[in-house]
Amino acid sequence: DKLSREEFIRISKEYSDMGNLVEKITHYKQKIQEREDLETLAKSDDLEMKKMAEAELYKIKDLLIDLEKKVKLALIPKDEADEK
Repeated sequence: DKLSREEFIRISKEYSDMGNLVEKITHYKQKIQEREDLETLAKSDDLEMKKMAEAELYKIKDLLIDLEKKVKLALIPKDEADEK
C-alpha cells in the first residue's frame, strides 16, 4: 500500500506535533524531579544549602505552573480549520 502525498504530509505533521508534545512532557517531568530533589535539600541541616534550595524551589514552582499550562495546551486537539 502506497501513501498518497497528502496522507504522507498529514502523518509527517502529526509525528512532528507528537514530538513537540513529548518534549514538553519530558521537560515537565524533569522539573518535577528537580523540585522533589530541592524539597529534600530544603530539609537539610545545612542552613546555607537549605536557603539555596528554598530560593530555587520558589522559582521552580512558577516554572512548573507555566510548563503544565503548555502541556495542557499541546494536548488540545488541533482544529482542522486552523490547518488551512
